[in-house]
Amino acid sequence: FGLEQTDYDRVGVITKSFEPYAQLWITAYDWRKNHTQWMTDPFQSLEPESMDTCIQDGWRALFKASKAFAELPECKEVAEQIREEIDEFKPMMPCITA
Repeated sequence: FGLEQTDYDRVGVITKSFEPYAQLWITAYDWRKNHTQWMTDPFQSLEPESMDTCIQDGWRALFKASKAFAELPECKEVAEQIREEIDEFKPMMPCITA
């Protein structure tokens, strides 16, 4: 086509640097969506195993995000706030799984 070839060498680096942001916002969105659903859906429709997986995976991802954003207080605050919400919900799980 007579055009210079585009250099995509930095795409991998850019993708890797964006990953913590994406993980934080995806995890926060998933938690808020699931929590709202769990609190409003009929109790019989709850699936304790998938809830537990969501809680554990979300908590881990947010713990990592808190460390990754040590230099960005706003992002770190979001990660810690959602993680606290998860911590507040965890004590309810034994009642749901019983």
